[in-house]
Amino acid sequence: MSTVSLDTMDFSHLEQVLPIEQETFPSAWSLGLFVTEVANPLADWFVALDGDEVLGYAGIQQVADVGHVLNIAVRDGSRDRGTGSMLMRKLLDAARVRRILSVTLE
Repeated sequence: MSTVSLDTMDFSHLEQVLPIEQETFPSAWSLGLFVTEVANPLADWFVALDGDEVLGYAGIQQVADVGHVLNIAVRDGSRDRGTGSMLMRKLLDAARVRRILSVTLE
């Protein structure tokens, strides 16, 4: 039985994040955009992992007292198992730590 864990996204995850991005969104983010956003000190990015396999990812950016959910996606075949909900709760936890008052979906 697999156990999904959440971790902070880093550059090493991007090789697995990009295919999820491309299968999920018609206007997929580029590697360069992900690199910029993962390095952004006003953003928090997380991955959902099954061992070393990235099942999904999500990011939120702070602009004043508002959090903008920049991106959230779960790998096809891993959807409808609560992974997206776990990631969204993690984003909201990160927003609370940053004292964000409201959250929007970009």
